[in-house]
Amino acid sequence: MLRSISEVRHTSLATRRCCPVKSRAALHEAVFVKHDTNPSKFFDVTLLTPREERSIRVASDQHIWDAAFEQGVELPALCHQGWCLTCAGRIEGQGEVDQADSLAFFPQDREAGFGLLCTGRPCSDLTIRTHQAVEMRKHRLKDGLPSPYSQGLKP
Repeated sequence: MLRSISEVRHTSLATRRCCPVKSRAALHEAVFVKHDTNPSKFFDVTLLTPREERSIRVASDQHIWDAAFEQGVELPALCHQGWCLTCAGRIEGQGEVDQADSLAFFPQDREAGFGLLCTGRPCSDLTIRTHQAVEMRKHRLKDGLPSPYSQGLKP
């Protein structure tokens, strides 16, 4: 168990040197989160892309974008931190996505049915319409929320 901030910093630096951590969320998880011994739950996620409909299996502790990539589905993404909105999708029908790993996700985004696939983890079976960055940026502009890369868009 870590006892101080300096110990956390030292651990973080050591972790980065010996085994690079790919994200802040991964570092947080490696240092602070107690992992239970229960295996992950898996959910069926249907992706409605502009070209096709694809179904993938996603673990409850896995980002949807990562699972899609591993299963050969190409989706847009830029920052992989839940900020830029490039990976935005819209949940069709029932389903829930955990956005705790996102740097900027607002209650208004959830209410409008949006999700960020690069940092979203499924909490149930889902159907998601992908490639919704422009629509999510317009939604954010309309609500006065941060909307990166939205120059020239009107709400």
